Amino acid sequence: MADNKTNFAPTGMNSQLEAILNATIDALRTQDYAQITFHDLENRTGIKYMTIKRRFNSKAELFAAVQLHELKRVGPAFVKVLDPENDNLLRSYVNRAVKEEVPLFKVMITLPGLSLDDFSLAARTRLDEELGPQYQKLVTQLRTAHRYIGKNEAIGLVHFGLALMAIACEQNRHQQTDYQIADTLLALLHLYQGRIYKGLETPGLRQPRRPQ
Repeated sequence: MADNKTNFAPTGMNSQLEAILNATIDALRTQDYAQITFHDLENRTGIKYMTIKRRFNSKAELFAAVQLHELKRVGPAFVKVLDPENDNLLRSYVNRAVKEEVPLFKVMITLPGLSLDDFSLAARTRLDEELGPQYQKLVTQLRTAHRYIGKNEAIGLVHFGLALMAIACEQNRHQQTDYQIADTLLALLHLYQGRIYKGLETPGLRQPRRPQ
């Protein structure tokens, strides 16, 4: 059945799937969702239109596959720059990502606006199942690097941070500053750090354990 054909997992990808995803990622650097078509990808990859169509039920499902693929690639680098001791590192990353219009963030802006009818039920289920563990890996990475950050705060920073990056890429088209995004994330990091080293507590947030 068609519902069973979409495979979001990039692990162990065959060369054909990898070519389709890479071509979509490349197209996203200069084009938007509406501009990219399976025929365009056929021209970019040499893979027949019907072959791409058999692989993905819809363009929405292709973009979902791109999101997972790029989250695994870009996510760890993003979490790495969430460093309260190096403000310029995060600001530089945000500035570069916005200018390059990183495909991950463009996809994150696009997907929420699509209709659920664009996804098969099986595809939606698989996406939820595969995104969850990937976000958890990023949360673990952040807490390993900064042990003063509690689990709930880390989850919020990863989700909120990536969402802010997506917004920054969208705002860049309207000539709005992206430094506000970096400064918002840095403010949260400094807040969590201050609660540990200055004895501050913020209502509604769980106090994390002091680093050993």
